[in-house]
Amino acid sequence: MGKFEHYSLNDMEKAYQNGQVTEEEVKEYLEKWNATPGRFTVAEFGDGAIRNHLKTPKQIADVRTLTLRAALKLEVKGMRRGGRSVFSIVKQEFGFKGTKGKVLEQLNDYIERNILPREEKNEKESD
Repeated sequence: MGKFEHYSLNDMEKAYQNGQVTEEEVKEYLEKWNATPGRFTVAEFGDGAIRNHLKTPKQIADVRTLTLRAALKLEVKGMRRGGRSVFSIVKQEFGFKGTKGKVLEQLNDYIERNILPREEKNEKESD
């Protein structure tokens, strides 16, 4: 990504809005950013703004599963939330049984078998 490789998407957008980079530089940056293996999202530029979105419905489901895991980790540590617990959502959706800790272990195993290998495969294919 050249001289802008350390920029986040927000940094690049702000640099464009402040006149520090050209539209062509933003598009070049995004072309390289989108080509990076293992990304769940695609970034697009238009109307002076960078928009980031998930690529496929499967990726949306995968990101949701990763988010459920992060929330379950917090519940295991004692954090509470309004409404249904993430513990009950995960048990119902995945059919897991046991304590919060055991369900978290089962969810981690599910993610390692079904989500992470696909990311590694995508990275190897693009090498």
